[in-house]
Amino acid sequence: MKWIKKLYNTSALNSELAQSCFATKHFEQRSTWTLPSSRNHHILFLLQGRAEVVCSDLSVKKQIKMDEMLFLHKNNTIIITALADTMFVLHSFQEVLPLSIDFFAEAMPATCQTINRKFYPLPTDALLQHFLKGILLYTSHQKIEFVADKKHQELFFLLEHQYTTQEKATFFAPLVGKQMDFKSLVRKQSAHSDSVQDLARRCNMTYATFLRRFKQNFSDSPKKWIDKQKVMRVCYLLEQTTTSFSFIMNELAFSSESRFTEFCKKHFRQTPTEIRNRAFARKP
Repeated sequence: MKWIKKLYNTSALNSELAQSCFATKHFEQRSTWTLPSSRNHHILFLLQGRAEVVCSDLSVKKQIKMDEMLFLHKNNTIIITALADTMFVLHSFQEVLPLSIDFFAEAMPATCQTINRKFYPLPTDALLQHFLKGILLYTSHQKIEFVADKKHQELFFLLEHQYTTQEKATFFAPLVGKQMDFKSLVRKQSAHSDSVQDLARRCNMTYATFLRRFKQNFSDSPKKWIDKQKVMRVCYLLEQTTTSFSFIMNELAFSSESRFTEFCKKHFRQTPTEIRNRAFARKP
């Protein structure tokens, strides 16, 4: 049981795989192999046979068969057991390139409700199977280390254009689930926060950890994002409800009526009373 070809020149395949690496492996029936926890994500492509995969974070066993692929989240110990003589390509990488799953926004609420961090195999379509044949061809040659990053980009291009949003969200479920957990927590706590530091505290994180995770999950800075949420919330409460001004000020952490009025003038060029009166005058 050994790595027979590899597309990245590294001796670290038995500990931590290279930052971007494709490698092929033959696996005899009933053989078991453990991939130690690392900073890398992995995609397992089964070219023949069947295998059972266990991911430590999920404590879930999944079977994968020929012409299927499986996403394996970083920082997990992966145990692969061959249920038949098996051959696969393992892609190891650190950067998940942008996909229209909306990792970074709040699309697909129905889809996200069904994710629950579980991981699911996805069939490799015809173009992806041709891609994998190319990987096998590349790995039969030497001194082509620099191809790996380009093939990583090509792979994510195929994933983006050959699979539906639902399929991609399901395939990357362990990653999407973790991000949605964080984003849901931030949205829930942001309504009562008046600063980035306060929001980090309410999320039970150090300021540095919160900033790092926020950057991974949102496109705006925390301060800019909080301001946008506050503007949208004030607009909704003034235009769509009859909620009292005192409740709005308390709910959105305005320290005084003058601060609330200044906020509305800055963002809407009207006082709270003018915003509400104008909104309700338009209603039938």
